[in-house]
Amino acid sequence: MAKFYLGLMTAAYIASASTVSAQTVYVMDKTHSTVRGCWSHFGVTSQCVYFTSAEGELVFDESTPENSKLTITFPLDKLESLSSLFNEHLRSDQWFDIKKYPTATFASTKVEKLSSETGRITGELTIKNVSKPVTLDVKLNFSGMHPYIANGLSMGFDAKGEVKRSDFGVGAFAPAVSDTIKLDIQTEFNKKR
Repeated sequence: MAKFYLGLMTAAYIASASTVSAQTVYVMDKTHSTVRGCWSHFGVTSQCVYFTSAEGELVFDESTPENSKLTITFPLDKLESLSSLFNEHLRSDQWFDIKKYPTATFASTKVEKLSSETGRITGELTIKNVSKPVTLDVKLNFSGMHPYIANGLSMGFDAKGEVKRSDFGVGAFAPAVSDTIKLDIQTEFNKKR
């Protein structure tokens, strides 16, 4: 009987160890990732802002991708609109109020695998202490050894989604300036060393 329990405990340990080993931690490569939000500017043109210097971590479960987790932090003082004047407006208390709320965050709550190359990630986006669910449609572009990083595993993704800025208290001038922000994301994640 003791041998049976010992065997059962050993099997459970091996199973749990294999589950842990199936998870790989990746970090976002800031220099090869772009997070952009675009909107209609009075119906005349589209305008975009870039969330630069984002820091992200992906815990990827290769055997069960649905168990993967993604967290990203966006430093709002690094918002870039390509206009220094508009950058100041965006950082002011009328918009993101970065002195009071210096970062925005995204934390996944659900990962769905739709095919070998596509999926959907739902998570909580938090801006100005307001959290709302956001869903991103994701395409896997690359998974494997990086062509230029020695012994480096990498993953590359494109993602698209939409948010309503008024949900987060940054709804000035809506609807003349569209409330809906279209998210366009390209990211490279490299295995954490």
